[in-house]
Amino acid sequence: MSKQSKDRPKTFPTSSTPKESSPKPPTERSKFQLQIWSVVLATLVGLLSVIVSYMGLSHKVENVQTKVNEVGNRVETVEQNVKAGRLIIISPTDRAVENSPVIVQGKSPYPNRNLYIIVTPVQTNGDWVQKDTIRPDEVGAWHGSAELGNQGTTGDFLIRVMATTATLQPGQLRALPPDAVFSDSITVTRK
Repeated sequence: MSKQSKDRPKTFPTSSTPKESSPKPPTERSKFQLQIWSVVLATLVGLLSVIVSYMGLSHKVENVQTKVNEVGNRVETVEQNVKAGRLIIISPTDRAVENSPVIVQGKSPYPNRNLYIIVTPVQTNGDWVQKDTIRPDEVGAWHGSAELGNQGTTGDFLIRVMATTATLQPGQLRALPPDAVFSDSITVTRK
């Protein structure tokens, strides 16, 4: 062999046209695997959409709960303000048993009105204006005296307080002033 042939790299004969490989038809196994993967992928996409929807809804539910709590707090505040703004009797309590005269105490949101204690004997049902015109103090507190019938009278009496700009005389109430505002009544039993 010659020296040139030793130094030359060996080459292998090649065909002039490369072989084209034709795609193999999918086997039953590969079709099945493809179906499995498409089912798994569809399930994952569905699960992901459910999770995203749940997160969105849970955020909305939290917002709704927050709004409900805020409304509840506002209703409580309004209720407290309404109670604070009412003409009320604090003492004696409803269904109390008392001697006559009885000291009646309460709160009024009407600093510029006259307050009158009105006593109504349950048996006769007539309204009686008590002798004192009451003016609430700077915080709305007031107190006065109420006669529960005549000497020796027993039984149940309704007690209310009335606020008005009118000036009333003690005795039976014949006509209500047009601006009269009443407290809730309490029932007191005279011993």
